[in-house]
Amino acid sequence: MRSKRLPVWLGVSAVAAIGLYVAGAALSGSLSPLARRPLLDGVGPAIPYRWVDPPPLLENSNQSPTFGTFGLPLGPDGSAADVLATRDLQVTLVTVRAMIPARPGAQRATVAIDPLDPADHAPVPEGLAAAGNVYRIRAAYDPGGPVRRFGAEATAILVYPSLPTIHSEGHEMLFSPDGRSWETLASRDAPQLAQVEAVIDAPGYLLAAGRPKPPPAPDTGGGSSNTLLIVGIGALSVLLLGAGIFLRVRAARSSPGRGGR
Repeated sequence: MRSKRLPVWLGVSAVAAIGLYVAGAALSGSLSPLARRPLLDGVGPAIPYRWVDPPPLLENSNQSPTFGTFGLPLGPDGSAADVLATRDLQVTLVTVRAMIPARPGAQRATVAIDPLDPADHAPVPEGLAAAGNVYRIRAAYDPGGPVRRFGAEATAILVYPSLPTIHSEGHEMLFSPDGRSWETLASRDAPQLAQVEAVIDAPGYLLAAGRPKPPPAPDTGGGSSNTLLIVGIGALSVLLLGAGIFLRVRAARSSPGRGGR
């Protein structure tokens, strides 16, 4: 019995297909860093950011950001731990017990989160660029007056816009008690989630700010070498495909029953 072997042309064609795949991957990687991932990796669509004053290109599709008003019952130790988030989830405030201290006569407190336009507030520190809306955090006793300072620190989380035209090397959270000047907080940036978080100890204004990335240096030859590599792999793949076709035709002609009588 003759052993079954794969035709030579099939193996050559497989090698050619692999070569074409490599060439395509190299080409896509050279065009965009976002393409440098396996083809089977899926990336879910980003939730559109809601701007108070959107960029001109997003005016027609933009939705207004949401605000939040939260009532916190007060016990003997003050407010309980809670998670306060706007409906669009662009701002989240994670509170701990006694963030709002107890006050004689006050049975509850109200925390409000309002989105505002960065253009109406102080410019950000040098080397940073505003990323998204300003958010004002207010707190007040009911009955009673405003809360000037928290009894325990809270963690604020801001979502910032993720756009292909905005490139940054990281984000910081800025804080201002009155919106007239900003201070940079010790922040934790999560680029994969497009959000930055920091600890705050008082009501005030919050803003995410990015450190703009400098423009890429002009290509001084690396791009040409990549192009030569891609062209070379593509040419080799074409040659291998041609060889596979030739071998297939030759095998067909030499098989029994195909020759002349």
